[in-house]
Amino acid sequence: MAQLPLLPAGPIATAVSRLMRTGGGESPDPAAFLADLLDLKGGVTLSDALADLPPPGGALPTTDAAGALILRMRDEIVALSGRLDDAVLNAYRARYRLPGPVRAHVLLDQAGALAPKRTPRTVISASRTLWAPYADFLETHLKRARFGLRDLRTELGPRLQALGPSSDRLERLDAALQASTAVEVERLLRRGLHGVEDRFLDGLKSALKALPKTPAAADLEPWYTSDGFVTQVFDDGCRLVQGIFAHERSRLEMLVHAATFG
Repeated sequence: MAQLPLLPAGPIATAVSRLMRTGGGESPDPAAFLADLLDLKGGVTLSDALADLPPPGGALPTTDAAGALILRMRDEIVALSGRLDDAVLNAYRARYRLPGPVRAHVLLDQAGALAPKRTPRTVISASRTLWAPYADFLETHLKRARFGLRDLRTELGPRLQALGPSSDRLERLDAALQASTAVEVERLLRRGLHGVEDRFLDGLKSALKALPKTPAAADLEPWYTSDGFVTQVFDDGCRLVQGIFAHERSRLEMLVHAATFG
């Protein structure tokens, strides 16, 4: 997976640094990266929004209104962050149904991946089956966290606009950039999740080669230790989810800070 441009030290890039291969060493160009996130429809959307922006200027928002807005944002972000962290911390509880060594042995055996003459196609199919509960966990909690932030952003939008002309302009500009780059941003995030799944497949291939000729469930237990490949890949996926949340949370926090403090 190539390094995501423009995020050499940001939360997403830091979270998945083990999945990235850097190259070139050239400094990213923010303008070029933004252009890459705009397809034709997005470019038109952004152009129309920029044409409708109110002129800059106006008085700064009142302290009371700005303070109430900031408190509302912080309270909701703390709640969202807490729920995500709790899910990650308790991921191996029974309710999430993540397979352990015994269940993994059954799934791999049913798929034919434990047979001495297994084929590459068999291993790929088995990897998808074994990874599916982990992928579902990551995607479910990523969606919940992002939808929570999205709902908060929608709630705060009118309140930001009401703070004054300068805040109104900034909120509309942020909304326009978000709408016009949404398609490509989602594509980048999917690449990140696919990168985690690809690494799981690579780990499974190596782990299967190291098994005895007739493996038992106990032979799979090292996969689930702290340095086992299943644990490490899943931890990378959790860090990616938390990194995406941190990135989008920071964007909202910076918007509110800029709109309230000028």
